[in-house]
Amino acid sequence: MSQVSSRLPLLDTAKGLACAAIVAHHLAFYGPMSDIAQPLAPDLMAWLYDYARMAVQIFLVLGGYLAAASLAPEGVARFDSAGQQVGKRFVRLVVPYVVALLVTVLVTVNNTGTADATGRRAVAYLEVVLPDDPTGIDLAGDAYEDLDSAIYLGRRPDRSALLTATTRSLPLRDPEQVVVPWGDNELLLVPRGQLVGGLLATLPLLIATIGGVLVLAFAALALRLQRTGRRAEGLAQQNEELYLEQQHVAQTLQRQLLPDALPADERIELAHRYQSGVAGIEVGGDWYDAVLVDRDRRLVFTVGDVSGQGLPAATVMITLRIAVRAWATEGDGPAVILQKLDRMLDVRADGHFATVLCGSIELATGRMVLASAGHPVPMHLGAAGASPVAVRAGLPVGVGPDAYQEVELQLDPGDVLVGFTDGLFERRDELVDEGMERVRRTVATLADRPPAAMVEELVASLAAGESPDDTAVLAVRWTGAIVPASA
Repeated sequence: MSQVSSRLPLLDTAKGLACAAIVAHHLAFYGPMSDIAQPLAPDLMAWLYDYARMAVQIFLVLGGYLAAASLAPEGVARFDSAGQQVGKRFVRLVVPYVVALLVTVLVTVNNTGTADATGRRAVAYLEVVLPDDPTGIDLAGDAYEDLDSAIYLGRRPDRSALLTATTRSLPLRDPEQVVVPWGDNELLLVPRGQLVGGLLATLPLLIATIGGVLVLAFAALALRLQRTGRRAEGLAQQNEELYLEQQHVAQTLQRQLLPDALPADERIELAHRYQSGVAGIEVGGDWYDAVLVDRDRRLVFTVGDVSGQGLPAATVMITLRIAVRAWATEGDGPAVILQKLDRMLDVRADGHFATVLCGSIELATGRMVLASAGHPVPMHLGAAGASPVAVRAGLPVGVGPDAYQEVELQLDPGDVLVGFTDGLFERRDELVDEGMERVRRTVATLADRPPAAMVEELVASLAAGESPDDTAVLAVRWTGAIVPASA
């Protein structure tokens, strides 16, 4: 086995040398280079001829020797034991043809009928004895074992021209017939199956099918996204219309719950402003109110904020506002009014509490009395500027009983008191003192404005579009005007 295996590379080398020599000799003598090579190097041409003949003889001798060695029973056994499948395949396929190989070197004349310079011409040809049964080829283990094929000499698939076939089911009919030039004749290859393999043969169809499916899928997805987008746009538009409608209803209802007009008297100027929060789709509990009592000698005003939103908060707000009017008409002062409101409202039973700023002004003298139930302190705008009024903020009404304290403030003619709810100054991530200082500075810049313009600009600069909560503002200016006694 070792002898035979070691000579396989040598046989391949000899075969390669022989083929190279024959090709080189053919090109030099009969190819495009013959007119140049023959006159310049006649000795080289003769050497190539001898070299080609020697290489073919070496190939023949080595092939015969290998055939004799490998056909011996012990040689085949050694092949099996060593697992040399390449050697076995060479013996099975090549040896029957090598035995019948004939190499003849002929010395002839060239095609013109005259001898060349050396008087020699080499022609190599191979003769192979065809097997008795050309359909008996075994391709087990071969890459093309699944492909049935037949090879004919010439262009017609006649039985008499059959050279070899891998199946006995002849003739084969297949549109993929291939004609290959072979010397002065042609070979016809008739396969049954795909020469390039099933996958490659169906690859264009697979690509077209998958591509079509993907195109349809993406088209369907795009159509669905387009429809979803249109539906979302429609819903967004409907939501916007519904939001605006609810906001309008809430603002209308809120205005109906607040007083349409405040008392008119030449000794005072009143201005009010209500601004819904950012959401603004629910009624709130913020309110303002003012009423003349004691035969128009005194003005009682309130600014309040009920906790929560919606109709429950609005209901509590209306109840408190009407109660303040009733007790003010009876002559009660600010502190007494707050105590009565606290007894009327209970956060544990009603679910709401309220902050309230209540004040009264004697219109003849400008004396003001204030009391607060947990409400933000008001701003006093006088000749010295704007400043918060130092009024004690008691507990919100509805939380628990408290001794609300009153504070007096003497107004000068033209002084303004501004009361407001927390929506004017409270902001996220900001201290309450910072918001109150911002209100004070803004009020100070509006000293030359009339009360109506003051509250409009105050809300526009501090609450519009920024506050999430509702805002109510009430401005009261004491003019100091003297009313005739007959009035």
